[in-house]
Amino acid sequence: MAIYVFNLLVGYYTGGLDTAQGVRSRYLRKTKHTVKYIFDTVPTYRELLVYHNLGICVEEMLCAQLFMTGNYNFAGNIKVSDKLQELVEKLQVNKTVEIGNSLRLYHENQLVASIERKENKEFLYQISYYHNNGKLILTEWYGDSLLYTDHFVTAEKDGKKYAKKVKTSFFDKKGTNVYDCLYDINGEELYVYPDGQSYSKTQWFYKFIQTLKLSEDDIVILERPSFNSYVQPLFQYGGKAKKVVVFHSGHYFERGEDTGSLYMNREYYYWFKYSEKIDLMIVSTEEQKEDIRTKLLEFSKEIPRIEVVPAGGLADIKRTKEFRKPRSLVTVSRLVPGKKVDWVIESVIEARKGIPELTLDIYGEGKATSALKELVHQYNAEEYIHFMGHCDVSEVYKNYEGYISGSVFETLGLSVMEAIGSGNAVIGLDARYGNRVLIEDGKNGRLIKFSPDDIQNPQRVKEIISDMAKCIVEVFSDEEMLLAYQEHSYQIAERFLNDKIEKKWIDVIESL
Repeated sequence: MAIYVFNLLVGYYTGGLDTAQGVRSRYLRKTKHTVKYIFDTVPTYRELLVYHNLGICVEEMLCAQLFMTGNYNFAGNIKVSDKLQELVEKLQVNKTVEIGNSLRLYHENQLVASIERKENKEFLYQISYYHNNGKLILTEWYGDSLLYTDHFVTAEKDGKKYAKKVKTSFFDKKGTNVYDCLYDINGEELYVYPDGQSYSKTQWFYKFIQTLKLSEDDIVILERPSFNSYVQPLFQYGGKAKKVVVFHSGHYFERGEDTGSLYMNREYYYWFKYSEKIDLMIVSTEEQKEDIRTKLLEFSKEIPRIEVVPAGGLADIKRTKEFRKPRSLVTVSRLVPGKKVDWVIESVIEARKGIPELTLDIYGEGKATSALKELVHQYNAEEYIHFMGHCDVSEVYKNYEGYISGSVFETLGLSVMEAIGSGNAVIGLDARYGNRVLIEDGKNGRLIKFSPDDIQNPQRVKEIISDMAKCIVEVFSDEEMLLAYQEHSYQIAERFLNDKIEKKWIDVIESL
């Protein structure tokens, strides 16, 4: 019996979904099932570390491309010392330079190879080869043996030369080439076998799903966009395995509520179209459950079983006797347009007129980072608004008195959950769905009146920013209110402790 979780991302900033997967991994280990988290793209060592740090064991990670070779053990034991000696002799290396965890090998002052080492520096995970002093031509990736190699050519874009990956070769445990993946000019993948058979990525995933031999004892959890290559093969060749879809974002957006979608969220189109093939839908709040039922009825679709199980939970309540920085606000999110961190910045700038000591620290990274820093610079606000970057924030919230969010949509809002678990007073928009569960207006913070239509209305945006600023001043001007809000946040957080959420997840999984 096994649970297959589709899927872990490669090459993206981590977000709430990834954090939720890490938290839930602890719950799923308590079930009677073996759990495997699927990569549908070959991960780098960076991704392995990211997900490991989020809570998913390396032994639980399964790369589809490597699984098809029978050589998929990421836990490498290739010693650096052994490979270094081999390369020194083969490449006539006469100089080695150590930079962090990287060893750079030179022949007559020409870079010929580099070895990337794991944290303990005893074992390696990657060797790269170069020619003409720095032009990357080949990269080898290792587990307990050679897993695969990436092949590069020198290409040019916008007048700049770069190493373009053109082929990945995959090997079995004996070092025999099993198949190659070729990349066309648009990055599309073509899987080619030694016998001449070739497959598109979707066609290849039919082979992978069939190889898994899913049975009625297995469970498949789908929580990434439905347009991924593995979805159609799963529905067709998933056998009688129970299919569970988890909603991590809105299924249906009003105009302006999401910058990438209008009405039906493209991520979940497939879930609605083929709802009769789904055994269970999992959402984070009762409000979303009712909204999904309503939309399925509206489209005359079959309504599967729907359960409310929060996407994540809290390991503990972080009460602290330590010093909280007075008049301090924190916000934590991906720095993307939908989080409306620009509204937060402008509200803090306005509120500072009434609370001169007010500060804001912004944690996170994303494509809006540069624009947000420029906004702060325009207002000469660098002295009291700080960008803290991406880091582990689990112990950060308790250093602040309040948390503020400008997000116009949060299915649950793990950052807000972590904030109330650390006793922050919270200010956020009255937006679907999570804020309405985690923020009780006038009890642990303030909900700002909001409608998705407001986003397209400049006058309403000004009013929302002004309302946020007024709430900031109100909260920090009344010490008794602030302390009451903080204490009530702790009370709300009790509902989301891991033991409670864990029981819900285990009960749902075992009931399938």
